Amino acid sequence: MNHNKNYSIILTTSLMSSIRLCWSAPTPLMSYTLVQWRLHGHDEETGVLYFSTSVDTGKVEEIEQHPHVNINMQSSSQFVSLSGEAIVSNDRDLIADMYNASWKAWYPDGPEQKDIRLIKFNPEQAEYWNLAGLKGLKFLWEAGKAIAQDEQVDFDDPATHSKVDM
Repeated sequence: MNHNKNYSIILTTSLMSSIRLCWSAPTPLMSYTLVQWRLHGHDEETGVLYFSTSVDTGKVEEIEQHPHVNINMQSSSQFVSLSGEAIVSNDRDLIADMYNASWKAWYPDGPEQKDIRLIKFNPEQAEYWNLAGLKGLKFLWEAGKAIAQDEQVDFDDPATHSKVDM
C-alpha cells in the first residue's frame, strides 16, 4: 500500500487509544498461548503501550527470554495488530503514577504490592482495520461486488486498512 505514512501512524495511534481489549499471540519463539493483557497506558507521541502483570506469571519470564511480541487489539469494528519489543519494568514510581482503582482487583495492596510489574511495549509495525460506521458498509459493498464478479477485493483505502512501520 502506498499512501501517507504519517496519516496511517496517526490513525493507528488513535485506534489504539480507543480500544481496551488486548491480547498477545505467540510467535515462533514464544510458548505461551493467547493471554489477555490489561492495557493501562498509551503514550500517543511514541506509541508505547503499558500493561500490568504480576512477576509470578509466565509472561515475565517469556518476555525476558523472547522480547519480540505481537499485540492484538479489537473493538466491535476496529482491529489493530502490533509487533514490537516488550520489556518488563519494576519502575516503582511509574507503577505508582499509573495505578488507579481499576487495578485493585488484581493488586489489592495498591501500588506498593511487590509483585506488580509493567510491560512496556514499543510497537515497530502495525496493521489496522477500521470498519466503524460507513467505512464498514463501504468495505462490505466492495467485497460483495468482488464476489459477484468473481474477483479479488481491491480495497486500498488508508482510512479503512493499512500496514505501517511505526
